Order: sequence, then C-alpha cells, then structure tokens
Amino acid sequence: MQQTEVNSVSWYETEQTTSITPVREYEPESSGSESNSVFGVASLSAVQRAYRQEPSQYLAMLHARAESLFEQGYRVRPGRMPGVFYVLPEDTKRAKRNGSPEGYLVHAVRLTCSCPFFAKQEQGEVLDEEGSYVHCKHLLGLEKLIKLTAAEHKANGEMYCYYRLIAQWWDVLAERHRSVTETSGLAAGNLSLTGRIACTVASSPHNGKDGHSHG
Repeated sequence: MQQTEVNSVSWYETEQTTSITPVREYEPESSGSESNSVFGVASLSAVQRAYRQEPSQYLAMLHARAESLFEQGYRVRPGRMPGVFYVLPEDTKRAKRNGSPEGYLVHAVRLTCSCPFFAKQEQGEVLDEEGSYVHCKHLLGLEKLIKLTAAEHKANGEMYCYYRLIAQWWDVLAERHRSVTETSGLAAGNLSLTGRIACTVASSPHNGKDGHSHG
C-alpha cells in the first residue's frame, strides 16, 4: 500500500492562523427505538454477525489492525481540547465522507471515537451481547500511533509538532492516573468507614463481649 505523505507542520500552522472553535464531541443519537440486538439474528448487521460468530477471532483482527495504523498511513495530531486527538486515515477522502474533514476525533480519556465503527455502537448497534462497547482500532492503537508519529516529527526536525503531541499525551496519562487515584482513595475511604462503624457497634455499652445486644 502506498502511504500518504503527511505534511505535519501545516496542521499546526493552520490551527494557529484560524480561530479556535469548540471541538465537536460525538454524542449518541436517540432514535426512540430499542437496539436491534433484541430482535434476533435476522436483524443483525454484517459487523454484528461477524463479531458474534467468532468474538475472539474478530477482536484479534481488530488488535492487529490497531497495531499497524502507522504502517497503514495513519497519523495523529493533538486536538484543541485536553484529551482529544485527531487520527487521520490514509484515505482522507473517506474521512470527509464520514463528516470528519480533520480526521476521526478520539477522546483518550472518555475512550470514545467519531469513526463509524464506534459511532454505530453509540447509536444502538451493539456488538457485545452484554451491551459493552468494543473499542475501535483508533482507540486501541492510539498510544502506539502517538509514539510513532512523534518519532517521525522528531526525525524530520519538526520539534514544535513533536513537543505539542507529546505534551497532549502526557496530560492524558496524568488524568488517567488522577482518576485511578481518586477511585482507589474513595474505595479505601469506604472500607475505613465500614471498619469504624463495626468497631463502634462492637464497643457499644449495650452489647456484650460477643458484640451482640443483650438488652
């Protein structure tokens, strides 16, 4: 496959010379009808049937594609908001047909993507029978694509592009760490509170040595 040559510097020059507009976050559309998964196999899409016939094989294929995004000609640039990246496919005309002239919008913290594969799941075309989202190749391969794109910037002497991309990714890692820390702290706090309540009940003057009331 012939890879599309990427003019990385022009991305940032364009952003600096135009007014900054809010990033279009992808929101699920409510169609007013239930997911097609409740109507049986006959109503499933081709993607749904392929996934449910061989889930492990489908996921293996998805991960393989995610690992080779850079080799397929994909590149990534930071968005205008924290946690947001644009993944540019090798076929930019295809991206424009899907309403993404700047590439697919990938939110690395919320773990969402504006590509058709992920968008259809948000609109009700669930792949997993339990209703869990299956991450697209852009989400799965984002970190590796960022590292390889940054290395390409550095090798080409595009240091502004390199540092901006790396800084955006560091912010994502910091946010993920903060979320994990807060979740762990909340869980520890709940356990500590449970322990204090248990000790208070056990030491109550209305309870015996066995911790049960003998009133």
